[in-house]
Amino acid sequence: MNQFAVDEVVLGFLFAGGAHAAVMLWLLGHPARNPMKRSLCIWEAIGLLWHVGMAGCGVFKLNPDMLYLFGISEVLWFKSTHVLSVLTSMAVLSFIYSILQRKIEWVYRIWLVHLTCVSIYIVFSQMNFASYEAEEKIGVMGPLLCYFFCIGLMIYTYIKNADRQLRMRIICTVAGLGGALFLYTLFGKILPDIMQFDGTDLRAKIVIFNGGWVSSFVMIAAVRYGIVRMELDQVAEDIFTNMTDPVVLIAPEGKIMRVNPAATARFQNVFGQDTLPAINDFIPPENIVGETFETNVLTSNDQSVFTCTRSRVFVSGEDLGSILIMRDITKEKEVDRMKTELTSTVSHELRTPLTSVLGFARLIQKRFESVIIPTYEPTNRKETKAVKQIQQNLDVIISEGTRLTNLINDVLDISKMESGKLDWNMKEHDLGTVIEQSIAAASGLFARKPEVTLQQEHNDKMPILVIDADRIIQVILNLISNAVKFTDSGTVTIRSQITDSAFKVSVIDQGIGIAKADRPKVFEKYKQVGEQQQGRPKGTGLGLPISKEIVEHHEGRIWVESELGKGSSFIFTLPLQPSAS
Repeated sequence: MNQFAVDEVVLGFLFAGGAHAAVMLWLLGHPARNPMKRSLCIWEAIGLLWHVGMAGCGVFKLNPDMLYLFGISEVLWFKSTHVLSVLTSMAVLSFIYSILQRKIEWVYRIWLVHLTCVSIYIVFSQMNFASYEAEEKIGVMGPLLCYFFCIGLMIYTYIKNADRQLRMRIICTVAGLGGALFLYTLFGKILPDIMQFDGTDLRAKIVIFNGGWVSSFVMIAAVRYGIVRMELDQVAEDIFTNMTDPVVLIAPEGKIMRVNPAATARFQNVFGQDTLPAINDFIPPENIVGETFETNVLTSNDQSVFTCTRSRVFVSGEDLGSILIMRDITKEKEVDRMKTELTSTVSHELRTPLTSVLGFARLIQKRFESVIIPTYEPTNRKETKAVKQIQQNLDVIISEGTRLTNLINDVLDISKMESGKLDWNMKEHDLGTVIEQSIAAASGLFARKPEVTLQQEHNDKMPILVIDADRIIQVILNLISNAVKFTDSGTVTIRSQITDSAFKVSVIDQGIGIAKADRPKVFEKYKQVGEQQQGRPKGTGLGLPISKEIVEHHEGRIWVESELGKGSSFIFTLPLQPSAS
């Protein structure tokens, strides 16, 4: 390759290009993914090429006899460099719009069209682009005007917007971009004209200095004021903005970072201020338990009840904070309370006549079987058939009456549990005895379904706990009944073991299993999963909700593990420490 002369200006341009490259590599290595970072990366990439191009133009000016540099002609080199200067202004325009969080508008599009026309003019014009006059003409037509527009837009946004972080971005960017224009205009234009000297080299050195000047201020804004960082409010911006439920973004230290419009509208007295509170000043800290919880808010004018879902967000191991979604369930709570009261009232009114009907049916059945049948001798087949039909009908009346009585008792039980009016008989009991009694009570279920067998697996000595034995038997019996009901053949296993802090009981079946979408519904009142399948047994939908209430009253936990077609495991735990209830 032929040798060519270079000077400090050329080396300065290459150094500035290297600085752009270093910043761009730093940006690409950062895990953030947002429009501001993307725009800044484009700016740095084009800025790198522009400074390299300017270094090449400097080489041509120092070596007048040179026709090609790295296989590129002088004309093409200068034209490309000027086009890159216009593209840099496009990148700056895009970056300014992104940090101001402005939507694309007609002014933005006009500027893009204008700068595109300038680029086309550079490509097809026969002007001598190596001259100072050409540089001035292109600068005024394109980049300089665009930069002044960007500065004006930032100043206007600063006046109209009170957001501190946005204002600091604007201050840093205006200082970088505006300061660069001021230095170039004063030292590159005004002083040379006043003092009558050639400012070509000075302008070149100012451009090099300005590259570092602008990059410094932009990087301060990027690192310190959120231009280049992973921001929680960009995880799902559209969903966040348009959700009808209040959504709160919480920093790892508990400070509320941002709320969506629905939250601002709902809690105007809290989120309508300039400063957002900490989450503990908005929601009682004792209510924030687990990922899902119910709570009220610490405001004087809103006594609603909300169900909240709090999800922590991690990206590349970095804790970004959490997203809190709130749903007002006040009306649902009231409707549920009214429904429970109505159901309880109706159940009470039904139980008395139903008890009488069932009692008379049993009395009739007893008298019929003990008095009528022994002395009655049918004279024909018709009478024999009628006697048999009466016996079957009485069995059905008693069976259905018993089932309806159990349903009413379940409804009354769960109503009392929810209202806190149920009496609990908490005493010390041997869990082994409780399980044995539960299995004995379930023996009739297996007698009616001989193709299903019971298996027991107990790995540890049974503890003695303070429990309501009758209610725990009710839980185990409900789980066994469920397992038998949905198992056509195979085994139902009852397993117990002691974990670190709890006694764990599992009822495992080989039945139809529960679909993943249905698992959250199994402990809801009156919900029946799997009944859509033909021939599947139906129930009241209260056994599992009652079991859940009982276990939770004992400070335990109950859940289901299942795979469709492979069976289910219903598991509950009881704490080994005596309950204080």
